[in-house]
Amino acid sequence: MIDRQGSTQATGIRTYAGDSSGNAGNVIVNAGILDIVNGGEVSSSTLSQGQAGNVTVTAQQLKIDRQQNGYFTGITSQTTPNSNGNAGNVIVNADSLDIINGGEISNDTFSQGHAGNVNVTTQHLKIDSQGSEYLTGIVSQVNPNSSGDAGKVTVKTGSLDIVNGGEISSNTFSQGQAGSVDVTAQKLKIDMQASNRFTGISASAKEGSGNGGGVVVNADSLDIINGGAISGTTWTQGHAGNVNVTAQQLKIDGYGSSVSSSTNGKGDAGNVLVNSGSLDIVNGGEISSNTWDQGHGGTVNVIADYLKISNQEALYPTGILADAIRGSSGNAGNVIVKARSLEIGSAGQISSLAWSLGHGGNVNVTSNQLKIDGQNGNSNTGIFADAVNGIGNAGDVIVVADNLEIPTLAPRLIPLILNGCCLPW
Repeated sequence: MIDRQGSTQATGIRTYAGDSSGNAGNVIVNAGILDIVNGGEVSSSTLSQGQAGNVTVTAQQLKIDRQQNGYFTGITSQTTPNSNGNAGNVIVNADSLDIINGGEISNDTFSQGHAGNVNVTTQHLKIDSQGSEYLTGIVSQVNPNSSGDAGKVTVKTGSLDIVNGGEISSNTFSQGQAGSVDVTAQKLKIDMQASNRFTGISASAKEGSGNGGGVVVNADSLDIINGGAISGTTWTQGHAGNVNVTAQQLKIDGYGSSVSSSTNGKGDAGNVLVNSGSLDIVNGGEISSNTWDQGHGGTVNVIADYLKISNQEALYPTGILADAIRGSSGNAGNVIVKARSLEIGSAGQISSLAWSLGHGGNVNVTSNQLKIDGQNGNSNTGIFADAVNGIGNAGDVIVVADNLEIPTLAPRLIPLILNGCCLPW
């Protein structure tokens, strides 16, 4: 166990490059059971022009728990402010890994040096903030006033639960570039639960001018629920990265639950590609690329064998969306959907909407079997491209289906399949 126990002195296994040109040494830890808690750390840092070392930890059971301690708790290699050297790589191998309550596996830059890569391999991984005010998860980050780039984050696991404010991410808050994030799991659950913190997998440009990185997620089974998200976002002049998700079974359920790339700044959103055998988008869930500002939205491309979109409970949009939101000036992206079987019911939508100055995108849907049924829905149901407000133009709608079913008893006459018209209700 590595436990700071309230000490003001750093506690753990550490190397660092001090006020010289020499490099820090590598750190290698092998253990059966390893608990890093309460401000403990395994780390390598550079305070100078020397390079930080690589940090490698191998354990059968590994737990990282900050326990509300004010000090960093976890495994890291980093560059510190005013240093020139690069951080090393962080490699963690464990049969079972719990990162909870503000614990971190990280690789950050606070200077002009670059962060290293983070590589985590485990059979069972849980990331749970448990209400902590501190970031909890696996992260590579470009911090404010730094110019170095973040590293790539790679996670490979059998089962992965990211819950209650946990995250796997790479972010930039400065001119350096965020790194890419690559997650592979057999069974993956992302569940925000009662947290008010972002919960999920992301690569974002949050401040400065750097670009966000790409996100790639591969899973056999993937549940994104209760506001969990896989996202690439920009709030700056930097561009968001592309988001690519592949899953045999994928469910996106609940308001805020999403796979998305969006722009809230001058930079453009990335493209979103989702490929699934069975895909359910329900109750406020969405696959989207939206613009909220000057940047343009990206293309949303969904390929599925079986696709169902339904909104039984939520009052919010549910479906596959590419919108130019009110107050924005960028254009929305196109939406492309290909499915063997596609059912849109109860306020489900495949759409691109222009709410402001920017233009809406085109919507192209191809399916062998397509059913659109607005029964029991309290909002628009169907496939549409609209100019709702503002001066932007709507895009085109193209639907190709071998079999198209629109039940005659739908309560709003027929579900909407619109091309460039205003919403009638």
